[in-house]
Amino acid sequence: MTSPRIQYIGIFLFLLITCETSIFAQNSGMIGRMVYSVRDGEATIDKLHTDYRGTIYNVPDVINGSPVTSIGSSAFSGCSQLIQIKLPETLKSIGESAFLGCEKLVSIHLPDPINIIPANCFQRCRVLRNITFPMKLSVIGRRAFAECESLKELKMPDALKAIEYSAFEGCVTLTSITLPNTLKSIEGSVFRHCSSLESIILPDSINDYGTDLFKDCSNLKEVFLPSAVSSIKNGTFWGCTKLESVWIPDTISAIHSYAFYNCASLSDLRIPNSVKSILDNAFKDARFDKIYLPKIFHSPSERQRIGILTSRILDSEILLNFDQQDLVISPALHHAQVGDSFNLSSVPVYDGLDYQWYQNGLPIPFSNSAKLQIESLTFEHSGDFFLEITDGESTIRSSTANLVVHEKASIYGIRTAVQLSLRVIPDRLYRIQRSADLINWKTDGEPVSSELNQLSVFKVADSKQQFFRLVEIVP
Repeated sequence: MTSPRIQYIGIFLFLLITCETSIFAQNSGMIGRMVYSVRDGEATIDKLHTDYRGTIYNVPDVINGSPVTSIGSSAFSGCSQLIQIKLPETLKSIGESAFLGCEKLVSIHLPDPINIIPANCFQRCRVLRNITFPMKLSVIGRRAFAECESLKELKMPDALKAIEYSAFEGCVTLTSITLPNTLKSIEGSVFRHCSSLESIILPDSINDYGTDLFKDCSNLKEVFLPSAVSSIKNGTFWGCTKLESVWIPDTISAIHSYAFYNCASLSDLRIPNSVKSILDNAFKDARFDKIYLPKIFHSPSERQRIGILTSRILDSEILLNFDQQDLVISPALHHAQVGDSFNLSSVPVYDGLDYQWYQNGLPIPFSNSAKLQIESLTFEHSGDFFLEITDGESTIRSSTANLVVHEKASIYGIRTAVQLSLRVIPDRLYRIQRSADLINWKTDGEPVSSELNQLSVFKVADSKQQFFRLVEIVP
């Protein structure tokens, strides 16, 4: 049996060792209005009291021989007088809400060892204008910069992989942001209420993004969606009233509800044939000049279901290699007489596109359909014709058709010999044709011509009645 004395000594030694270990592992203190703690030889800034009235604060590099490596959660939160904070290059991490509500903070330099900006870190830093991001930054946490109302232009570092929910929501003066090709995911509402943002390119490295991504970005005009995503999420462009252009890749298979709600300025939206599912009200209250839409959504019931009521609907099929299509008009060569009607048509026909016919290189007024019709030909209609079709970006030109207009052939009926006086175009060759029934015509004699506009020939009828006509010989 162990003696009581030995037991007491053992307990004393245990308590002594535990106490020394605890003191070595962690201690805390205060420098001015700043509370710190030291653990395992590294110091953390735990809190700068909100009654601190200075405008500049320099976080020390070392406290009692221990390097400062972290800023604790809410450490500077509510320090409403701070304009500038200098962080040590030894800093490795920052806690959530570390600078929340520092409403006079103008600029911040984040040291390179930091790779995560956590949730709410700079939320409501309303005059924050300048941020130096760490080169190793990989994650921007939820609402990290929400309501930073003075940020204007941002360039994200190349190591960035994820931007979490509402990270930049309410950054009302943000006009542009450059995202790296390392970015993999963007959660919902990241740019919600960024009312000054005008254009953005989402890199192809992004394979997923959340709902309401650009909701109420009222000045957004142009967006390029990444080719790796498969759907346009709920509310993506909700309330983007000035949105004019969205590039939609052919990897998109679904468009979700209210994706384009109240997009009132879209001039030309192109939905590729890869889209097989459009959910209810995807285009509710949106307005277009024209929209290219797969045929499966063209019926009145489908259009009403997805919210397209008055737009000009075109078939998405025409988007496939449009500028490489062969456009042929026929007939390629046509002879006609003055007063005849004349028609040209194109193959293939693209419903809803913009057509323009040309004669001798000049546009023909009011000739803007797949067919050209001229009711009464004159000599001035002779020439070359072609057709141009445009889908708004690309233009294709048809083959060329040639029209030759001749003097209207007069038919003369005789029973005996007669001298015929025929109207012609000077110096052109003509052949005289003979017929007994006005159906079957045969050439009568050698070609004739005249230097004047009249041609006189003598003909004799060899039956009860003969018909003669004059036909121009075309080289």
